[in-house]
Amino acid sequence: KSFDLSRAATTPLESQLLSYQKKIDGIKKRVSQIEANLIVKQSNIEKGEKDLAKQTKILNETVVNHYISNYLNNFFSLLLSGTSATNVIQNLAYQRAIANRDKAIIINIALSILDLKTQKENLSAEQVKLTAVKATLDEQSGKLDKIVIGAKGQMIKQVGIMARAELENLLETKVFIELYVKASKLKGITVNKTLI
Repeated sequence: KSFDLSRAATTPLESQLLSYQKKIDGIKKRVSQIEANLIVKQSNIEKGEKDLAKQTKILNETVVNHYISNYLNNFFSLLLSGTSATNVIQNLAYQRAIANRDKAIIINIALSILDLKTQKENLSAEQVKLTAVKATLDEQSGKLDKIVIGAKGQMIKQVGIMARAELENLLETKVFIELYVKASKLKGITVNKTLI
């Protein structure tokens, strides 16, 4: 009877605590998904850095070719070369196209560098936030575990007190009840009762 009364009093609290545990488990799953997403982002950044090394090589070649081309084919040397006006115009158009191509390559590589830098900064900020969330989650989970264990322990204590009182009334003598409580993080609480 005492056990049923105690159980009835703590059942609403247990269901509320169970609800909180489920919410925390859901949050932990989302944190795990975020961690996996950060690993993918880190991999993409590393791939981007490898691509950037290739683009840097292209950039260096483009800059060298640009300066060599400008040195060899400058406007004055074309005019003084004595070629026809058509050839001069064709050479100038060709030089202009190559210069525009070189500018596009340089701009694309510069944008890639900026994008990679932004991705690294965002990844770093996300990792800092995730670390803070995980610490808070672990702290809150630990507090909830203590609350659950405390509530179950209090219930066991009340059951023992009521059972002792009932036994003393029945037997009309003093009774000692020893309760052993083993808390397990995975299984909740296991109770072993021994009457002496």
